[in-house]
Amino acid sequence: EVGKNRKKWDLSLKKYRTNGVSAMKLGERLHQLRKEKGLKQEELGRQLGVSKSTISAYEHGKCQPDFSKLVQIARFFKVTTDYLLGISDEKYTELYLRETFCGPASYAELLEMLEGLRPETRQTAIIALQALSCREQMMRKPAGKKTEKAAYTPPAGGRKPPSDSKV
Repeated sequence: EVGKNRKKWDLSLKKYRTNGVSAMKLGERLHQLRKEKGLKQEELGRQLGVSKSTISAYEHGKCQPDFSKLVQIARFFKVTTDYLLGISDEKYTELYLRETFCGPASYAELLEMLEGLRPETRQTAIIALQALSCREQMMRKPAGKKTEKAAYTPPAGGRKPPSDSKV
């Protein structure tokens, strides 16, 4: 009898795991994406046309969405189905990246430019992009939060720039 139950268990696992794809991986990624968007299970369910309990079941690996629902989820979050299923760690679709970077030509041109740079120059470009991104995030902070202005520190041997007041 133990062998019979073991066989049933193995068969049920095959339903949720095939070729490295697991219901839990889908659930983890769905949960992460939902949290990143700041959505509750109920809100996501409403967007996808399913109940809160269905979203919970997906997230806990108790069941998986059918093919059309999987595609709908991927489109909603603008990720690949391979990412959702744990087949790939490439999160975003090429289309999403192109749209984000103002059209196919500019995205392709940006990649070509980066690929054409020497490694140390490419690293500098990446650091500059990260700094710009950080600046943008700081500029988007809610109006209620005040940040103190940093005091001006002149460069070594340099002079302090003239003040805004008239002499």
